[in-house]
Amino acid sequence: MVTFTSGEDRWRSRLNSLRQVVRQEVVARQLAAHVPTGGSVLDVGCGQGTQALRLARHGHQVTGLDSSTTLLADFSDALAAEQSDVQARVHLLRGDAHNLPFPPGSFDLVLCHGVLMYYPWET
Repeated sequence: MVTFTSGEDRWRSRLNSLRQVVRQEVVARQLAAHVPTGGSVLDVGCGQGTQALRLARHGHQVTGLDSSTTLLADFSDALAAEQSDVQARVHLLRGDAHNLPFPPGSFDLVLCHGVLMYYPWET
């Protein structure tokens, strides 16, 4: 499994920076403009769940997939603060994009943003 440990601390330290807050808002607005309410979503590299939670609040069934147990724990903490109907629409899974445990066509939408720059590319 490809893990995120090399970039995890850097990512978490920047979460509440102005740049990250603005970036998350821009992504959320773009999604809102192009994604109808409802449907199933796979968020690959979901991290702490910012976008996945927004989508779940708008009625989507969301599966968050991440290789980081730390970020999934952060996501779980944020999810615990949500209303029960939002909690029921979110499923968290540890894994990576190399070995997706879903058959093709399992989701209406697949997100993978803010991930590639942290990927440990081999030369």
